[in-house]
Amino acid sequence: MQRHGTILLAICALAGTLAAEETVNRALELELKGDVRGARTLLRNAADNPGAGAEALEAYAAFLDRRGDPEARALYERLLQATPAAPSPRRAAAARRLVLLDLLAGDRAAAVRHLEVYRAAGGKDFASPPGGNRAASTEVEQRAVIEIPGPIASFSR
Repeated sequence: MQRHGTILLAICALAGTLAAEETVNRALELELKGDVRGARTLLRNAADNPGAGAEALEAYAAFLDRRGDPEARALYERLLQATPAAPSPRRAAAARRLVLLDLLAGDRAAAVRHLEVYRAAGGKDFASPPGGNRAASTEVEQRAVIEIPGPIASFSR
């Protein structure tokens, strides 16, 4: 009896994956045809579904990200919460994108936090924490000031 329950659970999971994949494909078709609003609605409904899987969240986050929508950060965050904490390419990709979006938004604390998640998920291509150490960034801020002198005597002719 337990074996039948496991098989049924596997079939339900597969059906959910196929439905999510079909939704993502349909949204891509709509987007390619120029119906961006329809694609957004379809992806948003799929992501807002209580049983939304990582694929639906990833597709909607990527859709918003392509359009520069600030809501993409929240969707990538939900994607991180929906994926297991174990290292995986999907989790690493979401955390990596979050690091970049956090930096673009000027949120260094979130970028450092997501960088840790990225590294824990197996990411290796960022060399140092965003912002580096405080002394180096203060030195750069001090060098960024350029003093412009007043009129130069040789140009006053």
